[in-house]
Amino acid sequence: MKKSNSKKEAKINKKNSCYKKNNENSNNNSSSTTEEEKAELLNQIGILDLSLFGVYLIIYASILNIKYLEWQKVQILDQLNESNYSDLIGDLSEVPKNANIIYLFVTSIFTGVIFNNYRTASSQTGDERNEKEIENAYKSVIAILLILLGTTINFEVLHS
Repeated sequence: MKKSNSKKEAKINKKNSCYKKNNENSNNNSSSTTEEEKAELLNQIGILDLSLFGVYLIIYASILNIKYLEWQKVQILDQLNESNYSDLIGDLSEVPKNANIIYLFVTSIFTGVIFNNYRTASSQTGDERNEKEIENAYKSVIAILLILLGTTINFEVLHS
């Protein structure tokens, strides 16, 4: 039982010392941050804000699509029950087109963000260059381009 407790205490002490080191480093870093580092941090905040905006738009477009699907369901129920409740909801037939435009816009935003990450990773030199990071960023660019292609094709289908 004592061995178990001493191991736990050692882990706790190790965690506490890591916390203290990280806390000291963060305190030291905040006072010695250069203007270039501050600009980079502000750039990262801008990218995060843009990404959050994109996610909010995706949620909004998804809600629009849910409303459209519910409207279609009401239309089918109207046919089954010989009623006209769907007339009270209004015409939502343009919702998929509008939602797709939002998806296309958001995908374009993410394409720019991901391509910028790839450019940043591939422009690193010397010890800062990480080939695995570059490879992953490249794969992300290919993936987002395929998503953009699919969204664009869907746009063409909906608008033809």
